[in-house]
Amino acid sequence: YLPAGHTDLVLAAIGEELGATGLLAVAAVYALVTWRGFRIALTAANDYAYFLATAMTLFVIVPVLVMASGMVGLTPLTGVVTPFLSYGGSAMVANFAALGILVSMRPDAAWTEPSKPFIKPARYLAGTLAGAALLLLAVILDVQLVHADVYVVKPQVSLQADGVRRYQYNPRVLDVVRLIPRGTIYDRRGLPLATGDVDVLRRSRDEYTKTGVQPNATCAEPIERCYPLGGVAFHLLGDIHTRINWGAANSSYVERDADDRLRGFDDHATVIESRDAAGRALLTVRRDYRELVPFLRHRHDPHHAAVLAILHRQRDLHLTIDARLQLRVAAILAHAAKRSTNGKAAAVVLDAETGELLAAASHPPPVQARDQNGSAPSNSDALLDRARYGLYPPGSTFKLVTAIAALRQDAASNRDAFTCSTLPDGRVGARVRGWARPVRDDVLDRRAHGTIEMHEAVVHSCNAYFAQLALRVGPKALLDTAERLGISVAPSRSIQRLRDTLPQAGYGQGDVVATPLRLARLAAAIAGGGILHDVRVERGASARTTGEVLLQPHTAALLSSYMRDAVLEGTGRSVRSNPWRLAGKTGTAEVTGRPSHAWFVGFAPFGAQQKISVAVIVEHAGYGGLAAAPIAGEIVSAAGAAGVIH
Repeated sequence: YLPAGHTDLVLAAIGEELGATGLLAVAAVYALVTWRGFRIALTAANDYAYFLATAMTLFVIVPVLVMASGMVGLTPLTGVVTPFLSYGGSAMVANFAALGILVSMRPDAAWTEPSKPFIKPARYLAGTLAGAALLLLAVILDVQLVHADVYVVKPQVSLQADGVRRYQYNPRVLDVVRLIPRGTIYDRRGLPLATGDVDVLRRSRDEYTKTGVQPNATCAEPIERCYPLGGVAFHLLGDIHTRINWGAANSSYVERDADDRLRGFDDHATVIESRDAAGRALLTVRRDYRELVPFLRHRHDPHHAAVLAILHRQRDLHLTIDARLQLRVAAILAHAAKRSTNGKAAAVVLDAETGELLAAASHPPPVQARDQNGSAPSNSDALLDRARYGLYPPGSTFKLVTAIAALRQDAASNRDAFTCSTLPDGRVGARVRGWARPVRDDVLDRRAHGTIEMHEAVVHSCNAYFAQLALRVGPKALLDTAERLGISVAPSRSIQRLRDTLPQAGYGQGDVVATPLRLARLAAAIAGGGILHDVRVERGASARTTGEVLLQPHTAALLSSYMRDAVLEGTGRSVRSNPWRLAGKTGTAEVTGRPSHAWFVGFAPFGAQQKISVAVIVEHAGYGGLAAAPIAGEIVSAAGAAGVIH
């Protein structure tokens, strides 16, 4: 259990294996050797023999004190070895040679009186060595007995081969950690998403087979950790074995983030600043395993109360994810991504009333399967969780945010009218006071929208209207509303930068970026009576929140009706025949030098008590009404087929 126990750290190995009793026994043997060595020196026939015997005795005992003090941290470890307790052959020969010299100097004649001139110096020397030995014994007993529970889990910072200092832990403690079974992660219906329990896996096989799913290759018996959905759920769960992308800040893995609960104990992981071999500041993690000390002490008695207390803890997690819906969304995205020039897409489904995450899929998903070495191949591009962390210009879907900012200022602002006219170059749009370049609508808009209010602007997705509305709202109010929704509208929250790009930000261009998850949360707030809920992945009453009032209920209902009309009469007409009564907003986000991103953000069923919100993006696929809206319709239909909505 010691990394170098077979070399010069045998004394430490004795303490680790045999405890204080073993160390005291070793100390007694060395004390006997020391006493005999000094007795031989004091009874030597001449001065030369006295000094030789004393030197041989010190040759044996001083390295013991040096190594023992180094092992308990009183002094730095040096290059000397512990006599008779080291791996080195030459050191062993020298130590036995010293003993041989001492034995050869012992006279065979009757005991003689000690040499008087050396008695006093010898007593000083012996007293010094005895004091050092007693001090060492006191420290050793403190480590082994008095504060044993502290030292057994105390980590040590050591320099690793890559030049980084990291904390190292008692291997026995890490062995105990491995003995504790990891909890199973279930979906909202009780299907396992990750498990190491063979019985759980076997019971779920039939249920998965009914849904047309064959569990992932990680589930081949004997299993360590099985992920039945494979890469489809990788961005949600992560992989506890390979820990691929584990350190990425733009990731949320249940296996990582809920590690304490899945193991049944809290190691109080703390981020500590460290330095590498070159002196550069780095961050490392320190863990505290004190909670496992009783388990460690009684690990050989499986029926001990301390062991049972750890093993019988609740460590299973139940997520809000619906496994069947997650699979269907992933399949729909895989087909839809063919419309993208780079084959990438993402979608999020939320419960509009609670903020529970029902599905979140990104395409392409990473491959999650073990090779012969136990590692999993990965595509770095597929590791990005586009659904929750992909930042994209939201295009016209952001017009909902501008509308909300206006309605928060003045509930009657939906009656504010702005003019959309034909520009000199034949395009549809408007000239905005203070800006040299006019705001233009889509190139396919051949007819000006005229002087319109918010309803027509949402239905027909008029850039000119929302650019002018943003100017009336002002940068501060727009920034405040966007921040409530977790959407960035300007670098470093700069009011001045937002003021410079305000007309473009009003319709989702400029510096505005958002994730599909944030836009799905926006749609959920509108559908849920104006209440903005935190997104939740774990089920349970303790996690339920009341939410924040984003809009008054009657205002949210008004904006909801506008979104429904956008599907019935406006840019979302491609899904107006969907029986689940979608309401939403399309978006076509311009990207310099490449085709636009296609967006759809909405909810369904319109007018029902229970609703889901959906956000879909297909990268570089063109118009949101043509590329993204039909995908959202398929996802809503899949939710209905899975029984998520009624």
